[in-house]
Amino acid sequence: MILQFLLVPVIISFSNDETLGLYSYLLQIIGWAALSDLGFGVAAGRYLAQSNDLNDNHQRFKLVFKNSRTFYLVSNIIFSTIILLIAYNLEFLIDDLDINLLSDAKTGLYLFSIWGLVRTPLLLYGEALVATQFMTKNNIAFAQGSVARLLCSVVLVYLGFGILGLILGYILGEFSTFLFQKRTYNK
Repeated sequence: MILQFLLVPVIISFSNDETLGLYSYLLQIIGWAALSDLGFGVAAGRYLAQSNDLNDNHQRFKLVFKNSRTFYLVSNIIFSTIILLIAYNLEFLIDDLDINLLSDAKTGLYLFSIWGLVRTPLLLYGEALVATQFMTKNNIAFAQGSVARLLCSVVLVYLGFGILGLILGYILGEFSTFLFQKRTYNK
């Protein structure tokens, strides 16, 4: 949260308040589209935790993990489709937006739509870390991902990428989190 607070003056000084407002709006849209998983992440974590303590050589855990990954693929296809449709129709959702900013926002949303699919194999490792009682590793992953997102966003905005840089920074921070979770997961 503190890192988000620090990002605001940087965005405004290297970009403008219109970019910041648009970024905030796009994050709300992305958050709304993320509801397409219908709370499955919580359920997956619960079932992973329940299957973790079974004396079956982790067979049930692996089955729940595999089935959860399949569901995540389906929900991420829905998520990516929603983001794709919003990107395609963005000019009808926002009035009086600079054409260059609109173009960059659409490109960023298209990239986020692709990221929504690419991240599928990595999504479940955070839930698995919590289910296997490695919450500290998961919290470290989120912390370093937040720092990565801040640094990437600042550098990309400084280099003149504006809204596209903010979206790419978000994607890179999330990738960093998921990669750390996968590397530290050991089952």
